Amino acid sequence: MFAVSFYDPDPDASPDSFQRIAEAYPRHRAYLDEFAKGGEVLMIGTFGEPMTQGSMAIFRSREAAERFREGDPFVTEGLVYRSRILDWDPLVFPVAIRESLADAVDTPSATATTSNSADQGSV
Repeated sequence: MFAVSFYDPDPDASPDSFQRIAEAYPRHRAYLDEFAKGGEVLMIGTFGEPMTQGSMAIFRSREAAERFREGDPFVTEGLVYRSRILDWDPLVFPVAIRESLADAVDTPSATATTSNSADQGSV
């Protein structure tokens, strides 16, 4: 069972909110990069308009999603309006995942994701 974490933006956020998020992003990214070394976060990213649509991440377990959220600077600095974690039991197609990720993601993420793709086939 995987877990999907959603961060929802404040619908009444001021322009100042974006500036605070931009300032916190390097801390969030450093935390994410360190957390990802453990292999428990599979994918993470924003939706088309992150300031209105938010973001999501897929983790190997609910425990990993909760651990990530507890230490994420976006959360600890009060920049996330609402966060929720849902358990997810996907039907996985490993070949399709490998092919689409190789074409869709940037180079650093593709390297990390490709190394985990073989593991996804056994899930």
